[in-house]
Amino acid sequence: MDRQRYTAATAYEVLKRDQEARAAAKQASRDEDTRRLGAGEVSQAEVKQENGFFSSLDKSKFTMVAIGGKPIKRDEAVFGVGT
Repeated sequence: MDRQRYTAATAYEVLKRDQEARAAAKQASRDEDTRRLGAGEVSQAEVKQENGFFSSLDKSKFTMVAIGGKPIKRDEAVFGVGT
């Protein structure tokens, strides 16, 4: 029982440190974005693009075929059948 308590407490502390480190890293990134904007190094649109969730993905390699499980495009190239 003591080992379980120790393991749970240790896991909690590690998770808490990870969350604190992540929060600090995010704040440092925000501060750097603010500095760059203030110095005129980048525009607000450029910062928004850099920080976007999908920015690092090559969008030309993806095709949206459904939203919520409902097909939005029925195409031979996508589904292998005629329309």
